[in-house]
Amino acid sequence: GEPTYVDRIQIKGNYETRDYVIRRELRFQEGELANLQELERSKTRVFNLGYYEDMSIEPFPSVKQGWNFDVNVRERFTGQFSVGLGYNEVTKVSGFVSVRKGNFLGTGDIAGISVSYGSRYKDNSVSYTKKWFLNKPIDLTVSLFDRRIEYTTYNISRTGLDFIFSREFAEYWRASAGISIQRVRYSDISPDASPIIKQEEGTRQSRKLIFGLTRDTRDNYLFPSKGSLTELSYSVAVPVLGGTERFNKVVLSHQHFIRDSLFDTGVILALKGTVGMVEPYGGKTVPLDERFFVGGDFTVRGYKYGYAGLLDPNTNDPVGSTKELVLSAELNYPLYK
Repeated sequence: GEPTYVDRIQIKGNYETRDYVIRRELRFQEGELANLQELERSKTRVFNLGYYEDMSIEPFPSVKQGWNFDVNVRERFTGQFSVGLGYNEVTKVSGFVSVRKGNFLGTGDIAGISVSYGSRYKDNSVSYTKKWFLNKPIDLTVSLFDRRIEYTTYNISRTGLDFIFSREFAEYWRASAGISIQRVRYSDISPDASPIIKQEEGTRQSRKLIFGLTRDTRDNYLFPSKGSLTELSYSVAVPVLGGTERFNKVVLSHQHFIRDSLFDTGVILALKGTVGMVEPYGGKTVPLDERFFVGGDFTVRGYKYGYAGLLDPNTNDPVGSTKELVLSAELNYPLYK
């Protein structure tokens, strides 16, 4: 039919969210020519904020020339207070208490505090993400953390502070840069541990510059049915502010989601691949916790954590690798909308 011009855009259903939080995610604006691709992309961007159970964009004729658009959202509770127990093969049983507030004061910002304790695990953190910093598509995230994990033959603790800037520079594209300041300590190392683990004993200072590049075309960040996610990350440990580590680390990952459109069964094929490499410089070695441990819940199921990679020939402990390649294919089926 005739070209569709936007007369007015009205936001409805947002009892907490301020209008501008939604408007800045829309790919069409008042007075502009609207098209279906921009409407669909706007729905994806608003939903992926994570603050809404559902949303829709409905056009209807304007009393003037053009069309009006109602952006209807159904907000969900974005404040979370959680108490519970969890289990995985690395940390075993652990309890946690966390308070997290997405869409803080209706601004779209995210504030959180988390306290987690277990028999072999501790993870306490405080974080705040300022969305659209300086009224530009920039996210500023500041986080403080104190973590500790007890493995079979050693314990590792990390205390640190992260500053991360992330900017959207084109549709689907985002770049990030930041700095991580950490104190890392290896303790309670077993006499039977691998020599690679024993050489890590003590405390060191980590100062890392972190860079990232992301392209995200997924239709839903939680349960994607189409699109892809490509992430490139690079970190370098530098000898500044007392830093004692020296290494370069790069990881490239890609996920692609394909919905069955031939038989319309609802099945989604998920293809994933990750390749990574870390190398030391300045006469140093790669820290154990910066190596790649393949195997476990998040890489290759069917293997214990780290056991799909290099093992110490004497102790049979996983000691990580300086290179990794992980490929997987999955079939997903949505049981409930």
